[in-house]
Amino acid sequence: QVQNMFASRFLSTFESEVVFWQKTLANVSEVSALIAEVQRSWAFLENLFIHSDEVKKELPDDSDKFVGIDQDVKDILKQGESMNLAKDFCNQGNIFQKLEKAQSQLGMCEKALNEFMDGKRRAFPRFYFMSSADLLDVLSNGNSPAKVVPQFPKFFIAIEDYTLEFPDGETARPHATGMNACVGKEYVPFPEALPLLGKVEVYLDKCIEWFRMALRHFAKTDLGRYFESGCLEDGDKRGLFIASGQAAQCALLVQLITWVVLVESGFKDVEGGNENGVHDA
Repeated sequence: QVQNMFASRFLSTFESEVVFWQKTLANVSEVSALIAEVQRSWAFLENLFIHSDEVKKELPDDSDKFVGIDQDVKDILKQGESMNLAKDFCNQGNIFQKLEKAQSQLGMCEKALNEFMDGKRRAFPRFYFMSSADLLDVLSNGNSPAKVVPQFPKFFIAIEDYTLEFPDGETARPHATGMNACVGKEYVPFPEALPLLGKVEVYLDKCIEWFRMALRHFAKTDLGRYFESGCLEDGDKRGLFIASGQAAQCALLVQLITWVVLVESGFKDVEGGNENGVHDA
């Protein structure tokens, strides 16, 4: 509507008022857009630089800088709340410069945070499979493994989560005692509990080591149980063996191992002169 007023033949009568409103509304538009960007960046970074012990420990200098930036942004927002009118707030003499400075400083903090995340990805490459938002959620909760465990499906295939116990109390770090599949229903206990200690990338590496150890353990156990229970000669016992296995992956692996053993024995029988060696095996 202000632009239409400039086309009026009566503009000279109220030109000063029209120019005033044109500048005022332009400032409102520019400051509103800029403050929205500042708020979005600030709200995202505040949770990390203020509330995350992991980030404060890894980026101490940037965290100290962010404390001042955080206060500056809060002062600007409090000022806007107290003034009530967007017209008055957005047309202060230096408000745009203050917001541009805050945006620039927040950008520097975000750059440092991205470099920090790249370092974490190099330390634990499975983090490359996660979005930046999910990775930041994991890193910000690194000292609380119970909050990290629900994110496992995002970087571990077919694992829903780990079962946790708190032998040293709810406030201490938990121990992982087994893993739950996210495909079907399966629980595989660990031969020994895993204390989730240290940095997040350290105990996640241990998680990989522990589930490999668990699968090796049950594969060896199932292989011995297969022969001891007479599964090699009895198909019904083989079915019971698979149904009663602690880890389906290990039971199937044992089946494949024994199948290879039978085929090889059949080939040997054929070499020995038995034409039906493979069939009989």
